[in-house]
Amino acid sequence: MESFMFLHRMPFVRLLFPLLFGIVCGMYCPLFVHGDVLFLVSLLLLFLSFLLTFTKKKYSLNWTFGVSLFLVLMNLGYLLVEREMSMLWNPRNGTGKLFLSEIVDIPEEKSFYN
Repeated sequence: MESFMFLHRMPFVRLLFPLLFGIVCGMYCPLFVHGDVLFLVSLLLLFLSFLLTFTKKKYSLNWTFGVSLFLVLMNLGYLLVEREMSMLWNPRNGTGKLFLSEIVDIPEEKSFYN
């Protein structure tokens, strides 16, 4: 347990883990739901869990805020990857602003004045 004490000294590192998890999920596990919808639902859950902290059962429901914050950060990472992937050129429908290419052979050097 002593090895996890650095997470309590640096709280922003704990916020980085769900963001990275969302980025990895966005790259390797594409969902059929848009990231915007998931992000808005998770923001709503965060707001509702924040309102739950003002009830009489504040300490027994404190975990809901942590879970909803985890979901918001994870969905934010997924949304970032989804937006980045939508910028790439798609050969099926011709949309996108950036081209992704792969070099398959060594470039050949030619003279400049020919």
